[in-house]
Amino acid sequence: MKKIKIFIITMLLVLFTGLNAADLKVSSELEQGTLKNGMKYYIYKNKKPENKAYLALIVNSGSLQEDEDQLGMAHFIEHMAFNGTKSYPGNMLVKHLQSIGMNFGADLNAFTGFGRTIYKLHVPTDRTEEFEKSFEILKEWANDITFYPKDTIDERGVILEEWRLMQGLSQRISDAQKKAVYGESRFTERFPIGDPEIIKNANPKLLKRYYHKWYHPENIAVVAVGDFDKNHVKTLVEKYFNYESKYTFKKSLEYRIGESNGEITIFKDPEITSVTFDVLTKDRLEPIQDRESYKRAIIEEIATGILQSRFDSISKKASPTIGEGYSYLVNLGKHDTVQITGAMLKEKDIQSGIAEVITQMKKLSVYGPASWEIDGEKAELSMYMENAYKNRESKEHSEIASEIIADYLEGYIFTDIENEAEVFNEIIKEISYKDILKKAHEIYENSNKAFFLTAPQKKNLYIPSKGEIEKIIEHAKNKKLLGIEKNNQKPVLKINEFSSGKILDKKEEKDFIRYKLSNNMEVILKETDFDRDKILIKLFSKGGSSLMDEKGYIASRLALPVIISSGIGNLSPVETDIFMKGKNIQFHPYISDYSEGINIETDRDNLVTALEILNIFLTSPKIDKDIYNNFMELQKQRINNRKNSPKTLYRDKIKETVSQNHPRRKPLTLEDLDKVNEKDFIEAFRGRFSSIGDFQAVIVGSTKDMDMENLVQKYLAGIPSKDISELPKNLDVNFPKGITKESVKKGTDKKVSVNLIYPYKGKYTYENRVKYLGISKILDMILLEEIREKIGGIYTIYADTELSPLNFGENYLTISYSTDPKKADMVTEEIKNVLKNALEGNFEDRIIKSVVENYAFNYDSILKKNEFWIDYISKREEFGDNFRIFPPEKYKKTLSRQNMLKFMNSAVDLDNYIEVRLIPEKSE
Repeated sequence: MKKIKIFIITMLLVLFTGLNAADLKVSSELEQGTLKNGMKYYIYKNKKPENKAYLALIVNSGSLQEDEDQLGMAHFIEHMAFNGTKSYPGNMLVKHLQSIGMNFGADLNAFTGFGRTIYKLHVPTDRTEEFEKSFEILKEWANDITFYPKDTIDERGVILEEWRLMQGLSQRISDAQKKAVYGESRFTERFPIGDPEIIKNANPKLLKRYYHKWYHPENIAVVAVGDFDKNHVKTLVEKYFNYESKYTFKKSLEYRIGESNGEITIFKDPEITSVTFDVLTKDRLEPIQDRESYKRAIIEEIATGILQSRFDSISKKASPTIGEGYSYLVNLGKHDTVQITGAMLKEKDIQSGIAEVITQMKKLSVYGPASWEIDGEKAELSMYMENAYKNRESKEHSEIASEIIADYLEGYIFTDIENEAEVFNEIIKEISYKDILKKAHEIYENSNKAFFLTAPQKKNLYIPSKGEIEKIIEHAKNKKLLGIEKNNQKPVLKINEFSSGKILDKKEEKDFIRYKLSNNMEVILKETDFDRDKILIKLFSKGGSSLMDEKGYIASRLALPVIISSGIGNLSPVETDIFMKGKNIQFHPYISDYSEGINIETDRDNLVTALEILNIFLTSPKIDKDIYNNFMELQKQRINNRKNSPKTLYRDKIKETVSQNHPRRKPLTLEDLDKVNEKDFIEAFRGRFSSIGDFQAVIVGSTKDMDMENLVQKYLAGIPSKDISELPKNLDVNFPKGITKESVKKGTDKKVSVNLIYPYKGKYTYENRVKYLGISKILDMILLEEIREKIGGIYTIYADTELSPLNFGENYLTISYSTDPKKADMVTEEIKNVLKNALEGNFEDRIIKSVVENYAFNYDSILKKNEFWIDYISKREEFGDNFRIFPPEKYKKTLSRQNMLKFMNSAVDLDNYIEVRLIPEKSE
């Protein structure tokens, strides 16, 4: 009778819990439906950014749906969408969108994957005609791409250059990983970039066969998220997308990745610079659809986070078996997921590193987590949820659209953050030790695994064979475990005792409040409401490593990552990691040539802790012996292997050539490491951060109703300071005169990479800065049209400029691109001709108009970001009054054709440049 009563009570409790537990619900704010032709639509009104919308056309097919003779055609069609539709022939579509301020890439783009093709537009909603045209464009992509023969032939070259750009080490690793990750499946045969031989012969008939079969209304969804009227958008969707298709539709087969059974892959390459070992554990993807699936996902996140944290702890011990470890989840296609658990291994003992990865997976599956580990990961996830909830009104269109796309393609529920937070807060309390243990056991015992080892191919490096790795894995699995470390005490940070300083002066200026502190520091406070709970802090000072001798300079390049990893105050490195769990604090110090500083990101609840950590960091820097030794060992390994990397040698050659082999532009050597020690690291840090009196601090964010003056006095004004005012020293880095050509011959890539670099000729003014940045935007557009579209010689090409009074003349225009080795000379000469023609004014007025429109398009949105304001205020303080932001009308006048032509010819000397090439030693 007693047992029956207990059973009844238990069942009632379960029923009661089930009835009262919150569940995930589809957002009531999401307008969704299906048109008569079978096309789905999703409409969601959102606030940020104002007067803009994110529109997307989602085709539920990609490379997996290609026939054997169509490899690459799904991706080819994506390209053709920008080369002509019924109402926008040729490149008129791109020109139209650029004319209203959209940038190709940032605002106008597309993507092809295994099982999806996505077209996206960021468009204005306050211009009714242009907003409606955007829906017309999406419809034309869905049903009216023209596929003219000439356009198809021209685009072949662009796509082949995109294929070429992907070649190299990363592609070789990817090719080796295919079987390990995807197994025997269609995925290994259908990578989106396709087959170059098929691409070379692509024709309209081949493309249309795929287009008509898969670009069918029943296989497409339209997504609209933005600052608009939902009823109006629904009217536009019905107007443009309720068309009839002439073709019948048959749903695609569902494809899954192939299973593995412990296969081991070893990939060696002369260009690899470190040894890594990965365990790939495959499983079925369970999209989050309800409370139960959400709970499983959270449990998996906690288990993965604990494993990651354990790897972090191991890497901070004396003589660790691994360098950096990692554990994370990746979705593959629509039905599969893989957990990648692995580490960077030490070359001297690869076997122990492999064993460590397996041992940690086993240990978690056998003993489970410690209570403090569960608490730490729960706190971390709760912090992310709380942050998302508090800042829900500043969530941007693109983020929401990505969640809706996951709903359409993968079956994830689209819910409101209020509903998700309620369910999350209930679930996080329910999750127990047994839940984590069970999930860890499932992952460890899952036989659907593959193992992947990558390593440098070089002499005197012993790489275990597949058979040896198999034995190492088996031995680790069978080895008796020692249990887990007990740590039931939560670390407590001891705060330094110090006297508060004073605010000597307070001035309310146009955009902020300025405080002068008793230790001579200046603090600038700008309160914003862009995010409900986000605070950014930047401390900065002039000087940098330019004021250091050779030894100090070397130490300054190495010291910060060691000090920041050595723990806070009384806490060890591992205790610091535990202490920081669940705290929304990002801390990034830096020392550059001409300045130093610290960037901090936090929130209201953690602001005091962030300021306490800042105070300890500045007044009591320390170095942990194990952290130092591990770091220096890793640096030696990297220096020894850096010559393996063509890209690294290429960057070195560029710096060497531009600076005429200046000692401050050379890479660190083993001899450099021998010149410094822990003491030098601390001295380098103190040399740049002890004289806090010549620092300025900018605080931007949601500080309303916080006693900021008291916090500034206590934690900033109280920092001891020397009465020193420093200015950076000109390092006298001089660009070579005339024309200089250099090259690096290394690697087996199927491409030549080129950098053309022109020094800035002129003085710094803010107006010149605006114009100089304008040059790069103008050239980006011209180069894409003249080089990519007309001669098909490149896939991507970038023009980059920088102009700062703190660069001491190191201001350059750089044009970077890669191309076919056989075309390198021709393409390079054409690019030089394009630059020459631009300086002569041989380009259309619409180019400048588009740059100006893009500035206006983004202006209001940028002014409502904390990141903009902290950057703007700090630069204005560093550069003086000669730094400000032009409103659109002022920007338009500054970038007039007359102004730009005069400036371009004064700023760029066509007879003074360097050209550096990375040339393959041989073709693969």
